[in-house]
Amino acid sequence: MGMHVDNRLPRNLQTDAVALEELFQALLTWLDSVSDGGSAEAGVWFGSRLADPEPGTVVIDAVRQEPPGIAAFPSRGYDLSRLRLTAAALDGTVEVFPPAHGRTQLQIALPIEGVPGSPPIGRVWGEAFAARRALALRDLLLDHSLCVASLRQTGLSVEIAKNAHSYRRRLRDFVDKGETIDFALICRRTAGDETTVLVEETRALCAGPQPQILISGITEITPDLQRAGADGVVRGGAMCRRTLTAMFDLARDLAWQRSGQEIPSFIGRRIMIVEDVAANQTILKGMLAPTGADLVIVDNGLDAVAAQKAEPADLVLMDIRLPEMDGVEASRQIRALCPDCRIIALTANALCSDRERYLKAGMNGYLAKPVMVDALYGEAVKQLQDA
Repeated sequence: MGMHVDNRLPRNLQTDAVALEELFQALLTWLDSVSDGGSAEAGVWFGSRLADPEPGTVVIDAVRQEPPGIAAFPSRGYDLSRLRLTAAALDGTVEVFPPAHGRTQLQIALPIEGVPGSPPIGRVWGEAFAARRALALRDLLLDHSLCVASLRQTGLSVEIAKNAHSYRRRLRDFVDKGETIDFALICRRTAGDETTVLVEETRALCAGPQPQILISGITEITPDLQRAGADGVVRGGAMCRRTLTAMFDLARDLAWQRSGQEIPSFIGRRIMIVEDVAANQTILKGMLAPTGADLVIVDNGLDAVAAQKAEPADLVLMDIRLPEMDGVEASRQIRALCPDCRIIALTANALCSDRERYLKAGMNGYLAKPVMVDALYGEAVKQLQDA
């Protein structure tokens, strides 16, 4: 099963979280009812138009493709009834399209607005994908143009090929024009037995700067793929967030390579990252790993206080909105435990009153989200020099 969440979607939404969770549980039940050997995908879009999404509209496209020889069916009555009830609780609607060629599709429209000032979720990747190009081989059930528009929010330029022939043709076009491909994404399900050959051809054709090659639909790189030149895998389903995380992990130095900034050395320093969003953890870890710091990652305020008691960190990067205990209270308790520890708030709140509150809680500084590598290095160097 594949899931794509639009990177243009506001990070914080004004809605009933419980009702929204119930709707997604009903949606997953509908998707899971596809026959063995079939496939299912869902896309959560910020509106249905590309350039100018409708404000206050979230559209969910869901598609099931039955295997050859099995006719499509809308769903069991219970599944559709549950979907319609959960959508109605959010003042939304469900439209079911007539089955055709083994394919069943429905669309859910929800009147949900973003919290004022909330940035699009695609900004979580900072500048890592700015001006970068990717060529993907994947036969998506979803609208390709919507997926491309979503990925552009990260700064990434993407072309999607539906089959191996189209992938080869587009790859040669890039090479003939002298254009660089930064990432090649090959879906094992789509490429089939040609997966290894396509990796070899990608390596052979790209005579200049070599792309990072990712394979989706497998759990680990096989010896033949490794010999062919594959760099990594997207484990589990080919979900957009997993793919971007894997890409970032392979090319996490792109942002500071482009900035030309010297990477500071934090060897012998212990830095704790307190962040509950896995993608943010990956980004911060990727930015700080080359500094040589001893990195510790926790995902809630209570664990941050416990970790500081067990083995104090020299620097704490503290998210504000955390489960169990928020970042402000965790900072107060860490400050009481360790007066010399430096704490940097990571926050989307840029109001002066918020910043004053963070400083009164014992924090030494703050960085606005999405965190940029230059700003992170600068603030970390400043705080550790003052320690």
